[in-house]
Amino acid sequence: MRVILDPVRSEVKANGLKVFLPPLEFEMFRLVRKAKNGISPMAIFAAQYQLDPNGGPDLGRKVIHQRKCHINRKLKPLGLAIMPHKLGAGCVYELKTPSATVKVALSSIIPRPRHLR
Repeated sequence: MRVILDPVRSEVKANGLKVFLPPLEFEMFRLVRKAKNGISPMAIFAAQYQLDPNGGPDLGRKVIHQRKCHINRKLKPLGLAIMPHKLGAGCVYELKTPSATVKVALSSIIPRPRHLR
């Protein structure tokens, strides 16, 4: 899937559709897409608020998580999502297609018939 970013308009284009993201959400999407091995929520926070004289919001990790949820809601029509690679401490966000994630999850839950093993 080819994803095109338009930084002038803060748009993400994929599958013939385009979605507008506000500047901070667009920057977060760009950071996650650019990171080859994922990026931690605190690294995203540091990159987005490095020039803020007050250091950004007090609840940095929660702000990033909330922003991720807003982005995922907007990216759903494009077939994209920012997903955690693992949950809990050491979590890193990666750009994934939700349909691929669901297929993996279902294949691990539903047992294969004996004749296909």
